[in-house]
Amino acid sequence: MKFHITKLDNNWYSIKIEDESFVFEFYASGIPENPINNLCQNLILTINGFDTTSRFNLEPQVYILKLKINQNQYYLEIFNPKKDNSIFSKSGNFEKIILPIYRGIKKLTSINNSSEEINFEKVKKLENLVREKKSENKFQVDANNIVDWKSFHKEFRNELKFPDYYGENMDAWIDCIDDISEKSDVVIRIKNSRNLKNKNPEILKSLIECSQFVNTRKIDQGEKNRVILNLE
Repeated sequence: MKFHITKLDNNWYSIKIEDESFVFEFYASGIPENPINNLCQNLILTINGFDTTSRFNLEPQVYILKLKINQNQYYLEIFNPKKDNSIFSKSGNFEKIILPIYRGIKKLTSINNSSEEINFEKVKKLENLVREKKSENKFQVDANNIVDWKSFHKEFRNELKFPDYYGENMDAWIDCIDDISEKSDVVIRIKNSRNLKNKNPEILKSLIECSQFVNTRKIDQGEKNRVILNLE
């Protein structure tokens, strides 16, 4: 998906969305509020886990852009509330949904870096947040290498670089994951998870439960970072 934003005369903006064969373009007014500032703020909120709604005034029409998040999956929808019809919708991860919109904002603000209508403090905040999100810890574990608990702990020790003193039990696993996720989210892609579910369902069940335990404890302690399991 590509998200193009162009500043026009008299505080108007062109918004163009391209996704494979789909192309949709509309023009939004900067009155009564700048739609780019609103979109920027809502991207910040969505990255932080909140569903948001951005409004684009076309005088007299209105388009609404909704962003929703469920774990690490994002959902984008553009619809016309007056006609009550959806114009475009797409779901995907951070790279497929959030980054294209961010790049559109970033390109716009780079070209119009002296515009008085744009809140560059918000843009900078969004830029820092995206940088943090892109640098989050990402790992891949191949479930085909897990045949028992011993191989489970060996695989995680090797792929997630657990310390030498790792105790090879789930209490020790929780402590290591908690340490890794101290500064940012931890994304663990479990490749061939279906095979693990079929051959060793108790291991997969424990992995999910312990990940949930880490996340619950972080919430209780007021921390925002979390463990994200991608079962593939």
